[in-house]
Amino acid sequence: MAVRIEYLLVAIIGVLIVSILGINPSSKEAKSANTEREFLFKNASLSEVKIEEKIQKIYASKMVKYTNYLEVEDINISGENGYRVWGKRAIYGDDTVTITKGARVLREDGLTLESDNINYFIKREEIEIPNTFLLELNASTIKGEQLKLNIKSRRISAENVEASIFY
Repeated sequence: MAVRIEYLLVAIIGVLIVSILGINPSSKEAKSANTEREFLFKNASLSEVKIEEKIQKIYASKMVKYTNYLEVEDINISGENGYRVWGKRAIYGDDTVTITKGARVLREDGLTLESDNINYFIKREEIEIPNTFLLELNASTIKGEQLKLNIKSRRISAENVEASIFY
């Protein structure tokens, strides 16, 4: 009783085809591969120094560099303009810092600005808050929405403002 090799090959190919068709690629949970992550920095600082421009310094407890942006934790931005921008979590890309958790802006004279989300445009030296904010200076408080602050000219605009101002 001899088995011809052709029948054996057909049987093996049949088993392979049934095995391939039996595999369901959606049945396995996909694992995330973060292939675009380039570097991880801990307790890092960046300084941007340009001729005839102000020095910007960025400190962070953790920075992850991706292809087009930095993901930052515990960010602290300071410059020669007297403002400090703080936050728990931020994304830095295209000269814009978007702070999405625990955002605060402090000025040397005691001005404090708090919100859930702050966009800081480094080159324009502008701060935009798309949602609600709380601004405090000494005993005065201002609450509102959609704040825009130009750091150079110190001009502020906002909507739905409620203020309590003390002289």
